Amino acid sequence: MDKIDPVKVIDSLLTTCEIMQTKTLSARYEIEYREGEYNDIGHLLEFGKLNAVELVQLSKQLKASKIARREAILENELLSILYEYVQKPQNQAFFNGLKQIRIDIEKARRLQAKRQYKIRVRTDLQPILDKAQSIETV
Repeated sequence: MDKIDPVKVIDSLLTTCEIMQTKTLSARYEIEYREGEYNDIGHLLEFGKLNAVELVQLSKQLKASKIARREAILENELLSILYEYVQKPQNQAFFNGLKQIRIDIEKARRLQAKRQYKIRVRTDLQPILDKAQSIETV
C-alpha cells in the first residue's frame, strides 16, 4: 500500500488555491490593462496624423491586444467561479483549518521522532533497543 503524506496533500491543496487566486487576479488585471491599451490606440487613431506604415503597425498592435484581452476574459470567466467560491468566509475557514491541520501534523511528527520505547517484560532486551533507538535518532 502506498503511503500518503498528509502534509504534501495539504500543501498541494493550498498551493493550487494560491495559484488559482493569482491567475484570477492576473487575468482581471490583464483585462483592465488591455481595455486601457485599446482606448489609447483608439485615441491615437482619432487624434494622430499617421502614415500607412504606422497605421499598419497600430492595427497589428490592436489585434494582438484584443486577442490577449479575449484570452484573459475566457480565463477569468472560468477561474472566477472557483475564485468567488473560495473567497466566501465559510470556505476561507476550510483553508485556515487546513493550515492548522498542517501545523498539528508537524507537531505529531516531532513527537513521533522523539518517542522512545521502553521494554516492560523482557528487560534484558533494553540495551539492544536503546542501541537501535540511538542509531535511528542520529
